[in-house]
Amino acid sequence: MPSVMLKALLVFLTPYEKQVVIAFLITSEIFLLLHPTKIHSYQYE
Repeated sequence: MPSVMLKALLVFLTPYEKQVVIAFLITSEIFLLLHPTKIHSYQYE
């Protein structure tokens, strides 16, 4: 999902939901750093 769509969605979320989304994005970033090759091959299949 493009980041522009994500930012548009954030406008409609409650503050609590925003925290959940941000926490999820941070977790995803950490996962990307830990498993770059696995994620890379998954994205482009």
